[in-house]
Amino acid sequence: MITIHCQDDTKTVFTYDGVTLEGADLHGINLHRAMLEKMKIAGANLAKANLRGSFLSGADLSDCDFRDAILVSALFNDASLARANLTNAKLNGAVFANARLNGADLSGTDVFGAVFVKADLRGAKMLFRRIGETEFSGAIFDKHTIWPDGFEPTKNGAICRE
Repeated sequence: MITIHCQDDTKTVFTYDGVTLEGADLHGINLHRAMLEKMKIAGANLAKANLRGSFLSGADLSDCDFRDAILVSALFNDASLARANLTNAKLNGAVFANARLNGADLSGTDVFGAVFVKADLRGAKMLFRRIGETEFSGAIFDKHTIWPDGFEPTKNGAICRE
């Protein structure tokens, strides 16, 4: 059994009957301000989940489904989100410093105020719908990274590495 502590007003404790969260079906779950640092959650279904303000630094979130999830102000420092589906997620103020988002799909996301400093964005679909005040300093992208029409990643601090 896995116990997840949430630092919300009620100090929620969530228990999951399993030995790992890898591949878990957590669709629509409320894990507001959950403490998930360095956890292996690869391949989990977190579509429509509320992970607002959660601590996911160093976590393995590769191949996770975050469609329509609330990830506002969540911390993803040094996390792996390779090939993650973040379509239509709310990423306002989320921090992805040094995170690996290679091959991730961010189509339709709201990244207003998000931080992608030194993130690996190679091969990612960065087709976000709102970007104001987003930080890309030192983020790495390649010719396979897809950006919105008119967005110039190098003028926003990102670095092209083929």
